[in-house]
Amino acid sequence: MREGVLLFVLFMFFTVLINPLAAQGNRDVAQGNTDVAQSNTDAVQPKPQAAEIELTGMVRLVGNEPFTEYCITDDTGNDWYVDAESRPLFQGLEHKSVRVKGILENKPQILADGTRLRDKKILHNIEIIKK
Repeated sequence: MREGVLLFVLFMFFTVLINPLAAQGNRDVAQGNTDVAQSNTDAVQPKPQAAEIELTGMVRLVGNEPFTEYCITDDTGNDWYVDAESRPLFQGLEHKSVRVKGILENKPQILADGTRLRDKKILHNIEIIKK
C-alpha cells in the first residue's frame, strides 16, 4: 500500500512539474513565438558581404592564451581583428602604428542566451602598407 501511495505522489509531482513547462512551450508556438526554433538557424546564416578597406591604427595582442588574437585599434576605438593567416605579419609590431589594407568580414556575435553583440570586424588578405 505504501509503495502505491509513494508512486502516486511521485507521479503527481512530476506531472505538476513537467506539464506547465510543456504547456508554456505549446503556448509560445501557438502565439507565434519561435525564438527557440530561430536560435537553431542562427548558426547557419549566409556569410556577410566583404569589402576592401584601408585603415591606420595601433597593433595590439588581445585575449588570453591559448586564444590570443592580433587586432588593430583605430583612432575612434574600433577594433579590427586580424585573421589567422595574417598573424605572422604582425609579430613584433605590438604597440606600433601601422597602415593596412585588407578584406573586411563582419562576423555576427551571438551569446548563448541569444543576446546579439556588435559584429566582430575581421580583416583577411592583409597587406601592410606602412609600419
